[in-house]
Amino acid sequence: MTQLRGRARELQRDAVRQAIAEAATTLFLRSGYERTTMDDIAREVGISVRSAFRYVETKEETILGPMAEIGDAIAARVRAAEPGQSAWDALVHAVARFADDLAAEGETGKARSRLLATTPQLRGGLADKRRHWADAITPAVEERLDDPVVARAMVAAVLAALDVVVEDWAFGEEPVALGDLFHRVAGAVAGVSRSQTG
Repeated sequence: MTQLRGRARELQRDAVRQAIAEAATTLFLRSGYERTTMDDIAREVGISVRSAFRYVETKEETILGPMAEIGDAIAARVRAAEPGQSAWDALVHAVARFADDLAAEGETGKARSRLLATTPQLRGGLADKRRHWADAITPAVEERLDDPVVARAMVAAVLAALDVVVEDWAFGEEPVALGDLFHRVAGAVAGVSRSQTG
């Protein structure tokens, strides 16, 4: 029973964090990051600002906090891939799932991506989250390679490709399918690598 109560509390905390993240994103996109306060975010959620700070430590974390789990999710997908699948293919398909999820958000996903890329107060935190992604994903890739140096380089290459395609998708004037673009760029990176080592 104690475990069930603990799980219920954790689910409730996750729901409140999600509500805070959604409210913050809405307000940042509507009013701008600098003009939005934690009081504004708490009011949008319907809680006190004191309560809001029980779930997030800073305004920055309202939008960056949920991104911390992305690396763990990608790592889990790499580990869940078919045993015979190459490390590269497992990684690319796992990251592509994230790209598909982002694309499914449509204009909201694009606007949030632009906000993260253009807000100085968020760029440093975003870089930290991406380093966390790499730290989480690399061991999963290494399990398929048994070569830590190649695993790190592979993860760095795929995440760099993701950065490029998300920027193009978010800022580009022409409509583009994010998942298709990511697979095209990742395929090109793999082709260049094979041509250099073949």
